[in-house]
Amino acid sequence: VFFYFITIFQCDRLRYFLVVSDVMKLTKISGFSLFVIPTKRIFGIFYDITRLRIVDEEPYVLEYTKMPVKVIPGISDDILKKSIYHYIKSDLNLKIGSAFRKIRADKPNLFDKKFLNCKNEDPILEITQTAFLNSDIPFEFSRVRYRYDKGNMVVFVKSSFER
Repeated sequence: VFFYFITIFQCDRLRYFLVVSDVMKLTKISGFSLFVIPTKRIFGIFYDITRLRIVDEEPYVLEYTKMPVKVIPGISDDILKKSIYHYIKSDLNLKIGSAFRKIRADKPNLFDKKFLNCKNEDPILEITQTAFLNSDIPFEFSRVRYRYDKGNMVVFVKSSFER
C-alpha cells in the first residue's frame, strides 16, 4: 500500500489518494509479437500483466499490459503492487519518452462488470497506449478501462503553427 500525489484539476487543489494495486495476473508469454506501428512488429518474450487499481478503497481502473522482458527485466508482483514506471526510472535507470494513445468509448464487458462494478448501460473509457523509452524503444503496450464516472482526461494542446 502506498500513496500517490495527484493533482485534481476540477478542485484546483492538491490531494493525496490511497492507491492499491491488485495483481490479477503476471505471466510470461513466449513467441509473442505485437505491432508497434502498422509496418513494424516486435517479437519475443513478453510479460502479460493484469492489474486492478483501487483508489480510496474503490475500484478505479482495469489495466491490461504487455511488456517485452528483454527491455524491462525483473518485473515481480512486488513491483506491480507499487509502480512499474517508478521501477523503470529508478531501478533500471531508463528514461521514459513518448507515447501513442488511442481513446475511445466502449460498452462494459464481463470483467468490467465484475471488477469495476459496471452495469450493462454504463459506458467505459478505454485508452490503449504504446509507450517508448527516450531511445524510441517500445516498452509498454497497454489497454486501460475506466468506469465512466471514474476516469477523465485533461489534455493540453500547444500549436506549433505561427499566426
